[in-house]
Amino acid sequence: MARSHAIAIAALASVFVTSSVQAQSAYSTGFESMSLGSVVGQEDWNRNSNSATLGTVTNAQSFTGSQSMELTTLSSQTDMDNLFGVIDSLRTPVINAAGEFGSVGNPVMANQMKFSYWYRTPLASVDTDDFFGALVEIDPSRSFGAGASRYAGVFVYDGAQDQSNGQYYTAADKIVLELDTPLQYGDGNANWDFGAVVKGLDYGTWYNIQYDLTLVNGLAGNSPNDVFSVSVFNTSNTLLGSYTKSTWEVGMKDGRWGNTTAWALDSISFRTNTKVAGQSLGFIDGVQLSTVPEPASMLALSGGLLALLRRRRQK
Repeated sequence: MARSHAIAIAALASVFVTSSVQAQSAYSTGFESMSLGSVVGQEDWNRNSNSATLGTVTNAQSFTGSQSMELTTLSSQTDMDNLFGVIDSLRTPVINAAGEFGSVGNPVMANQMKFSYWYRTPLASVDTDDFFGALVEIDPSRSFGAGASRYAGVFVYDGAQDQSNGQYYTAADKIVLELDTPLQYGDGNANWDFGAVVKGLDYGTWYNIQYDLTLVNGLAGNSPNDVFSVSVFNTSNTLLGSYTKSTWEVGMKDGRWGNTTAWALDSISFRTNTKVAGQSLGFIDGVQLSTVPEPASMLALSGGLLALLRRRRQK
């Protein structure tokens, strides 16, 4: 009896571990396996035809190996003028979606998304016409459905280019990473709340940036309940700054794109915030993207397996 019980528990552990692995979905790249040139079409990277952002595999800069991906605007100013402001963008390969129960995109037992990458800031201050000095967004996104792909915004700013009346950033702030989230449900203008994750990042320097999103089922009355954390580390793995915000996954869509349903996330998008042609927006390396099984789903799975084992022993 004891032996049979031990075997049953071992079998359960084996199935549970296997199921956990299968439930997770991940993508990683250091761009070493790719050919030099456009990242699009390699390892399922994608770019909408009206995107103003390009991704180019290069050996001019790298951190984890011999190659990385450079983010740039288009070389033609006419194309930038015509395409700037569109929602579509450059996007990582799609993985199994993370989201709430009932969210659009059919998440597979996952309510958490993790993303990390090495980012080399531009070599010097970038010529940008953005009022606040924004260079590029690197955002959690979806690959399906109409409307914006952005769930919340992670913006890279050049403090020296901030021309706003409030002067949120200055030249002394150098490169700034900022987390922006929709303010509230029912906000027809989709206004955003913002906070600097870190200021004073040096030009021409590599940093590790990590995202951690937890998507909570349902709506917390009139308040957001999803949680998004962004952290920045230097090459010595010293934490330079972090910022955590609750996010409203439907606030930015209500009244603007006509859909107040929660959306699942399955990719990361890169979108320029300057329409100046021929600008380098930095380099990306060591990409790690994954969705993590929801603990409740794993517990339910383990409970089902235990019940199945009990029935087999009874027989």
